[in-house]
Amino acid sequence: MENTGARSNSASTGEIRPMTGVRGIAALSVVALHYLDNADAAIRPWRHAYLAVDLFFMLSGMVLALTYASTATLQAGRRPYINFIQKRIARIFPLYLAVTLVQTAFDLSRHIARGIPLPSTLEPTAMVANLFLVQSWGISNSIVQPAWSLSVELAVYLAFPVLVALTIRSRPAIAWAMAGLSVVLLLTVSIGSRNCGIVCNGFLDVITGNTPYPLMRCAAGFTFGLLAYRLFSLPKVRAMVTTNLFALLSVIGALAAFSVGLHDLVVYLLLFATVLACFGNSRAANVMFGNRMFFSSARFPFDLSRSLSALCPRATDSGIFRRTLLAVWQALFRRLRHSLP
Repeated sequence: MENTGARSNSASTGEIRPMTGVRGIAALSVVALHYLDNADAAIRPWRHAYLAVDLFFMLSGMVLALTYASTATLQAGRRPYINFIQKRIARIFPLYLAVTLVQTAFDLSRHIARGIPLPSTLEPTAMVANLFLVQSWGISNSIVQPAWSLSVELAVYLAFPVLVALTIRSRPAIAWAMAGLSVVLLLTVSIGSRNCGIVCNGFLDVITGNTPYPLMRCAAGFTFGLLAYRLFSLPKVRAMVTTNLFALLSVIGALAAFSVGLHDLVVYLLLFATVLACFGNSRAANVMFGNRMFFSSARFPFDLSRSLSALCPRATDSGIFRRTLLAVWQALFRRLRHSLP
């Protein structure tokens, strides 16, 4: 890897449709995960659709690098960093605090009216951690379950200038070391998931906030997104990933690995190649990911599909109202996630 600055091409001034459309495909994968979870073993590979979350982490790293890699840096000083964090907080916290308050009130009302025990997330330590959105840093679970991904992303936002320095503005050896460290983090998560039992859908499907694994999972994906941004700056890599053939091979490879049930880390690697292909913005990538159907599905229909996916037969323990509430929270948080520049 070479030392490089921010990417400078036409995509930096406009929306890259394949990168938006691939989120729609990820959304459909999550729907399949919910509805096919109890299906025949012949379609059980769909349980690995949880890796769509890791795809989002990679996309987040790349998109934020595209926007802020030349401004929110260690060399730029305090003010650009403060502005960066203020923007993140302004976009995350108002909605997060509102839905967390409503969920807390709902849990309390069930406890008072029906005597249902309070969840562990309403213990004092967990509540304070949830208040500051640091619960999934190895402290506790989230009061609103989908917020775990926001919590771990807040951590990488805070570390953004350091991560940029180590991945984008560093010497090649350091960048490769960061890539190796990210692989180690994923392997650690994979080992940690062995105690997950039937709750996890795969080796990386760990969202339990009182363990360090969700944070490791996000840090690895976000770092790979930053490294993908740097890789794209290399002329030979850029020439390769902007071709139609690369886009086709990356997608075919990911689908094949997904279908035959290869290890999740293999699928993860091919998803990384797919992210590069989307960033390459080739004609094939636009046909596959930037078409109207997938591009539109990454917007409001995406939120609707997430809501519907939560209303699956598996979630029958707390009644239709609780399932609906969880669905709304998932939609709101996913909507918030995709509003981030």
